[in-house]
Amino acid sequence: MDLLNNWVSEILLYAMGWTLVHSLWQLVLIGAALWLMLKVFHKKSTGFKYNLALGALALSLLTAGVTFFYELSSFNPTPLLARISFEEMVFTEVQATASLGSEGLINMLINWIELQLPLLVNFWFLGALLFLFRLFNSLSEVRTLRKSSSDPQDFQLEKMLYRLMGKMNVSKNVEIRLTSYGVSPITFGYLKPIILIPAGLIFQLTPVQLEAIIAHELAHVKRNDYLINLFQSALEVLFFYHPCYWWMNQTVKE
Repeated sequence: MDLLNNWVSEILLYAMGWTLVHSLWQLVLIGAALWLMLKVFHKKSTGFKYNLALGALALSLLTAGVTFFYELSSFNPTPLLARISFEEMVFTEVQATASLGSEGLINMLINWIELQLPLLVNFWFLGALLFLFRLFNSLSEVRTLRKSSSDPQDFQLEKMLYRLMGKMNVSKNVEIRLTSYGVSPITFGYLKPIILIPAGLIFQLTPVQLEAIIAHELAHVKRNDYLINLFQSALEVLFFYHPCYWWMNQTVKE
């Protein structure tokens, strides 16, 4: 598979490949550190543990970025990356292993990994495209919901919203709208958040229940959960292949 080989320079393939390889153990360490801290601070508030898990995700991205730029700056073309044949590589490395022992074995492993980097990057690229398509599809659905929604035409509902915003110190300009689609409320948008409530739900709930739902959605706005969800979805595109990422991501959601 050489999907990217003709589009991306050798130095980028090298840096991306080694970043993927190093991320395998880096995310294991970050995940293990998060698991340990959650055990140590298990009596802390959920907000504290939420921030710990978010910090682990941010650290994963930062570590990958630093690794990528380090590999980019340390790129040094070798005969392996100059397209020598696999048979020649094996013969050379077997000789080196016989003469150098464990050091030769390590060199052979590194050279073998370098030989697989283009294939590894191409497989990662295909997977990332699928998750990117899923992200765009989700954003498109949100956009459709927003366009198909309508004003509530209910002064009492808006009055309840503004009262709760003042009580919860929400400074953003939050809008409440009704939709004929969906079965549960949803909040989206960062600069101009919208609370979308199914129209049929309005007539099934008491004012107290409706107030509780709006307060719950305003809490999402106050914590910037929509922005955090976008961040998590973007990381899914990058780290979709790593079980430790999915565990950390699920920890944030929980």
